[in-house]
Amino acid sequence: MLEVREGTAPPPVPLEVLTDDLKMARVLWKLGRLHLNERHYDEAEQHYRHALLLDSDNARCQIELAWAIWRNDDRMTPARLATVRKCLETACTLAPYDSAARYCMAQYWRHANVLSRYRLELEAVLRCNPGHPRAPAELVALDAREERVEAHRRPLWQAIKEAMRPSEQSSAA
Repeated sequence: MLEVREGTAPPPVPLEVLTDDLKMARVLWKLGRLHLNERHYDEAEQHYRHALLLDSDNARCQIELAWAIWRNDDRMTPARLATVRKCLETACTLAPYDSAARYCMAQYWRHANVLSRYRLELEAVLRCNPGHPRAPAELVALDAREERVEAHRRPLWQAIKEAMRPSEQSSAA
């Protein structure tokens, strides 16, 4: 075993060890995907976490870990939902032009009912991939939803204003 003295840099890691770690991370990632496809979310999560220990820069693995946690309804807690968000934000940071990462982040914001962030992420998806199969339809649906909400708000606001007018006139007399 090599001895490292205080104040000196550790010796460089041999290239063979790095490539072995990346190969093992890829195997664990594929095992996680296999379990995710079989809907064995706990096992998938475990494999993805081990893969990320070996290769923390894998954005796809971050996305799939988030998905495995999210789909596991039996164990969903606010802390685990925060972990989903952290994984997706990490994936978006690692691969800012990956439409899959952006789309998953958009789905998170839709689930959290933060529609302004949902819209921003859908627009980012379309900037990354203008031919994305789902994002344009979701953006149209979001526009229609906002129009319906605004249409319901307008008559309510007008009714409130009209209800206020007679009371203002009677109190002035």
